[in-house]
Amino acid sequence: TEFAAMSGSEVALGAVAEAGLMAALERNCHKVHMVAFAPLLAHDALRSWRPDLIVFNEAGQVIGIPSFTVQRMFRQYAGTVCGKVRLEVLPGIEGSATCANASCDSSEIKLVNF
Repeated sequence: TEFAAMSGSEVALGAVAEAGLMAALERNCHKVHMVAFAPLLAHDALRSWRPDLIVFNEAGQVIGIPSFTVQRMFRQYAGTVCGKVRLEVLPGIEGSATCANASCDSSEIKLVNF
């Protein structure tokens, strides 16, 4: 599955929306095994689609849009085992939990307020 926020793209609002989706996907990791942000790379002078996660230019600069920071955070705090999460909160709140291993010696919890 591929995803990208089209409304509010390349701004913090789009990144927060994607974080909510990623938390929901992670919470359902027993059903969703792999997702990807698309499109991934673009040259600044040749962009035909927005958003692009990583943009580079003639000067060799590489720019990650706010969604790149969200992707990096989810990767940095990824687990290998799905945690069971039941949220009883207001609408607009998403969350997920993962464990580093089957015995769940350590866990990563993500909450998104949209």
